[in-house]
Amino acid sequence: MSKHDELRRLREDLRKCELEAARLKLGIATDYLSHAIEHVEYVQSITPHTPVLRAVAGSKSER
Repeated sequence: MSKHDELRRLREDLRKCELEAARLKLGIATDYLSHAIEHVEYVQSITPHTPVLRAVAGSKSER
């Protein structure tokens, strides 16, 4: 195998590794977001008269 072919193969391997790492990061981020949404829904379910998301975003008069 020539050095040029070996370098090409190594670049392809690196690209595959980078893509796999990106997929794993996306999976972790998706899990984290799902957990956060579940938490917000739980808090809203036990405090139905408190607009939790409005408290985070600010009131309309503050916008």
